[in-house]
Amino acid sequence: MANLLLESSAFTKYFQLEAGSGQVISLVDDPSNQTFVSWLTLVEVHSALAKRVRTGELTAEEFERVRGNLYGHLRLGRFQIVSWSPRQLWDAVSLLLKHGQHLPLRTLDALQLAVALDLKAQGLLDFFVCADEILCQVAEKEGITVVNPVKG
Repeated sequence: MANLLLESSAFTKYFQLEAGSGQVISLVDDPSNQTFVSWLTLVEVHSALAKRVRTGELTAEEFERVRGNLYGHLRLGRFQIVSWSPRQLWDAVSLLLKHGQHLPLRTLDALQLAVALDLKAQGLLDFFVCADEILCQVAEKEGITVVNPVKG
């Protein structure tokens, strides 16, 4: 059994077929794995899907279908949602101070990584599943084992 945290760039691949979707689906659908997502991931996924409607990649109907599928999986307990804590917010600030002057670590990515570090500290993280190359680099620098589904 493996404990996974899916960051937004990977989580979206479970619901929209694109490069890396096969590996994400395989990881999530493996009944021996426990899959975590942060509240931030849920917000970011809605933003990403809405952007796809604006750019014409998805219709409004497809958006609602994907959203319904996502909520169905949440109701079934497929994903365990991780809440934020004030400590994680401060950890994100620390990550930005440590890495932000050398790598373009974004605010929301620092928050995602803070959640990953918190899960790791609790012994609840084996793999951080992420398709964002910069975030993968920073996570590895922080000692987190990364699975980038785009790289295979």
